[in-house]
Amino acid sequence: MTLYKLGSLLLDISIGLLVLVAIIRLTLALTYFRQNGSRTLTDVQRKTLRKSIIPIAVAGLLSGIASLILLLIC
Repeated sequence: MTLYKLGSLLLDISIGLLVLVAIIRLTLALTYFRQNGSRTLTDVQRKTLRKSIIPIAVAGLLSGIASLILLLIC
């Protein structure tokens, strides 16, 4: 039962982090689109977007994998 609760908590954290990544990505993309005046991003803007998104996304994916492992053990 304890592993189930821990797996459920990790799954909630994972979903929350991935939603946070989507919100941050949307906010930054819209800001860059307003600055550029078009739908294309420059290379510097793409690199900045990747640098800000990847660490949070990796943490979300790792907690999701850990939660699936814990839920499968139960």
